[in-house]
Amino acid sequence: FGATGVYQNSLGWWYVRRGKVDFSYTGIAGNQFGYWYIRTGQVDFSMNGRVSALGTNWTVTNGSAVGDIPTRVSNAFVNAGADTGSYQNGHDYCIAVNTSQNIVIVYAKDATGNYTTPVKAMACSCGRAGHETPSGQYTAMTKQRWLYLIDGTYGQYCTKFKEHYWFHSVPYYSQSPSDLEWPEYNKLGNNASAGCVRMCVRD
Repeated sequence: FGATGVYQNSLGWWYVRRGKVDFSYTGIAGNQFGYWYIRTGQVDFSMNGRVSALGTNWTVTNGSAVGDIPTRVSNAFVNAGADTGSYQNGHDYCIAVNTSQNIVIVYAKDATGNYTTPVKAMACSCGRAGHETPSGQYTAMTKQRWLYLIDGTYGQYCTKFKEHYWFHSVPYYSQSPSDLEWPEYNKLGNNASAGCVRMCVRD
């Protein structure tokens, strides 16, 4: 009964609130596969268009939703130097992490060279209370295939962005792709990490 999010059964994909399908809900909701348009409790895979929800506007394609870049995120890119010719000439993308909605969005350049075109949205797990993911603008640093994490587990496909903060997979009990810490995988879309940004391996 603690489950809230988008879940599947044999009849389709549903928006679950506190363990039960919420047939009264119409809007945007997420799970480990991304964000989706929900119509009266069920993912509407026929939906295409624009939707305003959760404090931003979304582009929905066959039910899959990608949020527009908020003005403050766009300003953060600019303040970090993403509007300079030297950065734009060498970087096709910028990445925004929404630490409250637990979503990572990759933005490409528009016709004017600004990073305003969402191309991929991915559910993640940012830092839980007391272990918040740091805010700011960062550039990718060290990369590792496996990383020993602070709780004795391991992360795959790791990219450091600040001191001991990384993008990495959901934790594994050992350095084996078959040894996933699956209870943590089920937390994607929720704040659950010690400050890193956890993602699905395919992302």
